[in-house]
Amino acid sequence: MSFLDKLFGLEKPVKTTEETGALLTTAHSNEELAAIEAMLRSAEIPYRLMDRGAGGVVRVISGYNMYGTDVFVREEDLETAQELLTPVDEIPEDGEETVEQGEEEA
Repeated sequence: MSFLDKLFGLEKPVKTTEETGALLTTAHSNEELAAIEAMLRSAEIPYRLMDRGAGGVVRVISGYNMYGTDVFVREEDLETAQELLTPVDEIPEDGEETVEQGEEEA
């Protein structure tokens, strides 16, 4: 891998392995990361954070990581964690049918 591949490959998440777990999301701000961590902790879902590139050093110096922080969870917790991160306005209420975009209600 060349130097340029290492430098400009930071927009991609770390490769997932059995050790890292399944990629849940990438947080691009401290506030977003704090909210994700709080939701996962409240649901008692273990997680792992991995800064892209030299992100950990950048976070210490500048206060944020411009490359983003990948959040990994165990494969068996992935579906539950994704549900936690789904915005409430996108979850249909029980008994309510959702209308697909472009379809009209009868």
